[in-house]
Amino acid sequence: MPHTRQSRFKKLRHLGVRSILGSSCILLLLVSKGWCQAKSQVQKDDEPVVTVALPSVDQFYSDLKFLFDLVNDENGYNTLKETIDVFLVGVETDKPGGVRLYATPDGLRAVGTLPVKGEAQYQKYLQNLFDLDVKTAPPPKPTLAAKIPKDVNDKLKSLKLQPDERLVFGLFDGFVKFESGSIHIGNTLEDVRLAKGDVKVEQAKGEDVVILINSSKDSAEDRRKALEKLKERILTFVDEKIIQKKAEQKPGDESETLSRLRKAVRKINFEDIGGILSESAHTHMVWSTSHAKKQSVMHSMLEPAAGSSLAKRIEQIGQLSNSFAGISKEGCVATLDFNLPNDPERQDSVKAVSKQVRSAVQARTQDKTNKNRRLNSEQVDSIFDLVDEMAGMTQRNGFLRTWSNGHESLTTVGGFGVSDTARIVELLQKFKGREGVTVELKMAREGDVDLHKVAFGELHKDVPELFDNEGAIYVGTGEKTVWYGVGEKALEHLKQAIQEGKTEQSKSDLALEAHAQLLPMAEVWQKISARVKKSDVGTKARANIREKSKTGEKHAKAAAQAITTLSDLEIPKLAVEAFKNGKDTVSMTLTRKGKGLELIEQFDEGVLRFAGLVLSAFVKENLAD
Repeated sequence: MPHTRQSRFKKLRHLGVRSILGSSCILLLLVSKGWCQAKSQVQKDDEPVVTVALPSVDQFYSDLKFLFDLVNDENGYNTLKETIDVFLVGVETDKPGGVRLYATPDGLRAVGTLPVKGEAQYQKYLQNLFDLDVKTAPPPKPTLAAKIPKDVNDKLKSLKLQPDERLVFGLFDGFVKFESGSIHIGNTLEDVRLAKGDVKVEQAKGEDVVILINSSKDSAEDRRKALEKLKERILTFVDEKIIQKKAEQKPGDESETLSRLRKAVRKINFEDIGGILSESAHTHMVWSTSHAKKQSVMHSMLEPAAGSSLAKRIEQIGQLSNSFAGISKEGCVATLDFNLPNDPERQDSVKAVSKQVRSAVQARTQDKTNKNRRLNSEQVDSIFDLVDEMAGMTQRNGFLRTWSNGHESLTTVGGFGVSDTARIVELLQKFKGREGVTVELKMAREGDVDLHKVAFGELHKDVPELFDNEGAIYVGTGEKTVWYGVGEKALEHLKQAIQEGKTEQSKSDLALEAHAQLLPMAEVWQKISARVKKSDVGTKARANIREKSKTGEKHAKAAAQAITTLSDLEIPKLAVEAFKNGKDTVSMTLTRKGKGLELIEQFDEGVLRFAGLVLSAFVKENLAD
């Protein structure tokens, strides 16, 4: 291995390349149980339900160079490209590759595919990875047979590998299969035998990533069952890791409450993804970057399966009354408007997460060593009772507006629909008599909305960028609407929003719209980050993370190393630098189109410049010779 190539690989290993690559292959590693042949019977003509296609490595490199060019760092690009090239020896960089997911009776299964020209390039690919600890058995050369461990040789005896198939061990466990023009990588032997040919989707010039969900050949129930099996495997895997971690933890490292919370959040995230996959007839998602416009766009079109729960919810969009439709966006640096139907099938999961968050907050509230307690147990219960009540509503309707106060601070007002505001007033009353807290109920009235004020004396001291001198939170309660405001002149902005919200209650096919100018928020982020970094809390947190990065258990050590690396990059400072030249906007719209949905996300030049600065700093800090 050449000196430069070897030194860079060692640096990657120091940064936790095993964990990085392992995470990127998580689907491949978890859709089945390991070195066993799957029991599911898959028809030869089965098509993947999901295809994630990359047009070519060359296209990826072109976009990568574009990001580095935005920050005038040609050397950084060359260094990163040379580092990535270490793992791509033998791969055709001008051909498409990607990952395909198949729904089987045994669960959802994933196969990665890379383009290679022929047998000679395949052998070159295997030999290169063998040098990088992605070893294969049989080995690429007979002379390497001595490096195959006995347990791997024993596994080989129980497998009926074809000449074009290899067992993989070392950096991760799995299988590789070669067919003319392609290498297939999967977790089991059955997986790599699923994929046929190269990755094929319709692509246009300039597209960076294409994700196609085409589930028309499988019933929604079949796809849901496959996803449930995948979810069970991954959650079981994660639970096993948590148990292992707990056995190695020192007392007080992580509470049982936080562990349950993480599990509940993982479960609801799976249901978010699973709902789209199992109830979608056809979804086409494209990420593209225009070098000429200096802009990236994600464009998605989703067509639900006929009669599905998703289809019924989409039908409701455009039929829902919007209580906040008339509120102005003038002068705002960030806006959000949403009006869409709730998913009744997710209510139990949302309540499960709420239960775990409630427990976590209660634990902090009851911790006598926590000097920053602002809520007591009764108030916590009142807040989460409200959350649970909202989880059962049929509609999600609300807004947010944020203004910048001369780049020194932010003012934010917002509102959302509720079934009954009585709980809000009861909650505010429970703050009366608390030390350092003043409460003024019904301090004013705007139209049919009562305005209340709760001031926490310490809030301005802790976060002056977000709260006024009193640390005031203004709350408005209408019949079925709750309004809120924080920051300088928040009451003035809040009254204006209430007046404008009375002008109309229109219906629209626009389910969600968001827009943000990032510089003001980055400036506030930098100030808060710098203050926390200097505080005792920040110092202790950094010391704890650095200790874990040196002496922790393997997974904790890798995570701590990643956190330390990101912290060293001073990302808030890079964000301000990237956005100060303007063109710092991001936007998103979700709109009903016929029977389907269209999602458009747009990222302007400043955001791409930010990505370039982060990559440049990472390379200089970790990969430069």
